[in-house]
Amino acid sequence: MILFDRDPMAVHYKKIHMFPYHSISTSAVCFKPGKAELLFSFDSGYQLHINFIDMHHDKKENLKKIYKIMMEEKIR
Repeated sequence: MILFDRDPMAVHYKKIHMFPYHSISTSAVCFKPGKAELLFSFDSGYQLHINFIDMHHDKKENLKKIYKIMMEEKIR
């Protein structure tokens, strides 16, 4: 899995996270009013929290589908 992250306040900041699915030890998706969060813990002990803002129903449904695909891949 490859994730691109950028700080919306600092235009020049970008981070790329790369990790194999098999290294995910636990994961969760949290839906809150107007936002969502993906939480991952890895075998190494590293934790990653990905926050999504300005999330309406359709965007949350898309995130739920992506999360489901990711977890199905992890189970294989």
